This record gives sequence, structure tokens and C-alpha cells, in this order.
Amino acid sequence: VQMNLKLKAVLLSLFAFPGAGQFLIKKPVPGILFSGVALLSFGVILMAMIQRSLLIAEKVQLGEIPLDVSTISALILQQQESSGDYFVNIAWIMLILTWLISIIHLSLAKLE
Repeated sequence: VQMNLKLKAVLLSLFAFPGAGQFLIKKPVPGILFSGVALLSFGVILMAMIQRSLLIAEKVQLGEIPLDVSTISALILQQQESSGDYFVNIAWIMLILTWLISIIHLSLAKLE
């Protein structure tokens, strides 16, 4: 059974990356926009995670935190719960919205 092009595009954007399906149906401008916003959002989230990891690693090296998996895990969870990082929260919202809008755009797109 051959899957139609629109369904392939939706599945590609849903499971691979926002904007990927737009490239499949030859709509590069929306594909670039969706991919760009998603990459930027993902970059902000990744940088925050790396920064938090480096802070924990530094505390372990200085002996402020014991080198214990359960202690480090608890500290990571505590940081996530108390995180008031405005830009990371906005980045998560933008990533989710971009993903959803990309899929909606594909489902409404007219194929040429």
C-alpha cells in the first residue's frame, strides 16, 4: 500500500523535525521558517542544559557535591523544578508550537 505524499510529509514533520515535511512537498519557505524556529528553540534549550550540567560538574569537582548518582539526580530534578529561566520556557513553548503549526500547515497544504 502506497502512502500518499501529504501523509508522508505529516509523519516526517511529526516524527523527524518541524519543517521536514514542507521540504518533501516542495514548500521550502515554510520549511525553512519552521526548521529555523525549531533549531533556534532547541539551541536555547540545549545551551541551558549544558550550562546547568557544567555547574553541577564544577560543584562535584570542588567537592561541594558528592560523586553519587542519587545526589546528582536529585540536584538535577531540583534545578528543573526551581528553574525560572524565562528564555528556556519561551523556547519550549516555541518548539512545541512550531511542531504543531508545522503539522497543521501540512494537513491544510494543497499539493501541486
